[in-house]
Amino acid sequence: MAWERRKLTPSFGMALSGQSLRPGLPLEEMKAVYDAVVEHGVVCVRGQDLSDTDYASFAGSIGQIVPLPMIEGLQQEPVSLFGNVDREGEFQIGESAQMSGHRTAL
Repeated sequence: MAWERRKLTPSFGMALSGQSLRPGLPLEEMKAVYDAVVEHGVVCVRGQDLSDTDYASFAGSIGQIVPLPMIEGLQQEPVSLFGNVDREGEFQIGESAQMSGHRTAL
């Protein structure tokens, strides 16, 4: 089963859906995620129910995980919670944008 793809903007970003990033994802589908990152810069894969270990394992399978720069109050781990959009999809500004619960592996 191939990924369902939707552009986030005409020139930047891609949303992928229709598959799980859990261990066992076929190599061809992992490569499709990697290729989407290379082509579109940012890829969002919604609807995932992964442990931090599974998430970091997937990210490490398609490239090197680069730790975030030191941010006061943020423990250095392969998966960090941060963002500027809350769970309802509302943008957060200033102090409220610190840790919104979105998992990101870089």
